Amino acid sequence: MIKTKPIIFETDLLSRVRTLMFQSKVWELPVVSEKELLGIITVHTLVKVLDKFELGSVIAKDFITKDFITVNVKSRIAKFAKRFIQTKHSIACVKEKGIFRGYIRRLDLLAFLFNSKRKVKHVVRKRTLNVSFDESLKNFLPLMFQEKPILVLKKGRPWSAFLPEELQFLTFVSDYITRKVQRDFETLRGERRELLRMRIHQQLLRSMKEEALPYLPPLRVAHISPEKFVINEKSEVGEAAKLMVKRQRQAIAVQEGGVVTDLSLLRCLA
Repeated sequence: MIKTKPIIFETDLLSRVRTLMFQSKVWELPVVSEKELLGIITVHTLVKVLDKFELGSVIAKDFITKDFITVNVKSRIAKFAKRFIQTKHSIACVKEKGIFRGYIRRLDLLAFLFNSKRKVKHVVRKRTLNVSFDESLKNFLPLMFQEKPILVLKKGRPWSAFLPEELQFLTFVSDYITRKVQRDFETLRGERRELLRMRIHQQLLRSMKEEALPYLPPLRVAHISPEKFVINEKSEVGEAAKLMVKRQRQAIAVQEGGVVTDLSLLRCLA
């Protein structure tokens, strides 16, 4: 469960940080100098500087935060869970005899709940920010710095859910995604190009180039939440935990209303 990769070196460019976060789907990563742990780097910090710097010209060292979780390699799972609940960090840095050994993702702790028979209705968060499936991302993104989970409604019914941190992550990596989509489209030929054309309409690409938001194409919520991700409040916590780990998502909509987050599930461990 303890991960040693990816990690960030203090001299890494922010462009590399973004690539590693995108590939690993992790919102926070430890920053090291050789074997010494210097701190962590977070999307919460980085998303605020996207319009201020060229990511290929600044290094990770300038954006390190010392506010992070450190636990001993022999710590009990309940202690990990409590620290995550208290701080809302997404990783915990692990040390053994003062030496940095790696980190544990918050989401990975859900594996300890796979056999839980407790009902989802006991861990639902009813206070949410609601947004329509057809809402413009331009209006959706300001929610990224709120604290409440976000419930996506399609025709008035729960469809999917996000944590604000997930929106921060998406915003930070989206420029990379947009360029990749455009580059792939422009380089493909023949049948492969036509297949991609079916998935991504030319008008959408034109909008990306001509009317793009500073960090994200002008799409709808539907484009980042195309698949239904909902659970019944009578379902077991173990089922919710399995779904989140499988989909690498940290929030799931509840059919009867509300949202279950990984943090609300971790309260079953603390």
